[in-house]
Amino acid sequence: MKLNKEREQLLKEKRALKEEIRVYVSKVRELKAKKQALTEELNSLMEEKNKLLEEIKKIRERLSEINEKYGEELKKLPSDVNPKKIRREIEILERILQTEVLSYKQEKEIIERIRKLEKKLMEIQENPIAMEFEELNRQLIEKQKELNIIKERIRDALMEKKKVRETMQELLKKLDELRARLKEIEDQYTKVKQEYIKTDEEIQKKLEMLAMTMGKPLPIEEIDLEAVKSKIKEIDEKLMRGEPITTEELLLLQQFESVR
Repeated sequence: MKLNKEREQLLKEKRALKEEIRVYVSKVRELKAKKQALTEELNSLMEEKNKLLEEIKKIRERLSEINEKYGEELKKLPSDVNPKKIRREIEILERILQTEVLSYKQEKEIIERIRKLEKKLMEIQENPIAMEFEELNRQLIEKQKELNIIKERIRDALMEKKKVRETMQELLKKLDELRARLKEIEDQYTKVKQEYIKTDEEIQKKLEMLAMTMGKPLPIEEIDLEAVKSKIKEIDEKLMRGEPITTEELLLLQQFESVR
């Protein structure tokens, strides 16, 4: 029967649309979770950035204070006030003296270089302001490196969040289209279903009339052969599944054996 086929087709399309919508909804949920995670990561990174900026500000303020109070004294010190670097160079030179074969001239030059470095180191170590100044400069360089890394991570997270947001907008737009189509299909399905029920009720009435006639054939003009064929098909399917059939259905099979 045409109505039955149309109803089955609409039902099939409705199920397919619901499954597609389910998949899209799942993707949107995943993206929402990812967006939330990126937001939390950005908040954490911004806190780190603000903390570093505050630390850098304090270091610069202290350096400025030292320069203001002890500027002239600092100018008298060697320009390369880096105790760690000086110690490292002394260690390397001493290792060369101990492990390599050198000429008298080379050995003398290295010893002289070590002496100058040790003198420079002593001058720096004897001046606590110079030591603090050197340490603050070292900290400033480290903090600026950390800040650059944080800024790069923030840029990456912002770009990723932008991509997620754009993808979500595309998926939500597609979801709106699918839901609108589903609404159309459901409206069509409801209409066809109502027509199908109405037709089925008419068939049932005729079956009841048939039962009342105790097998007497109905006038041909009262018979909707397409509807009867559809009903017979349903009855056959019930029999194949081993389900019981009504007296009216049995009479219908007997009355229209020729159309099976």
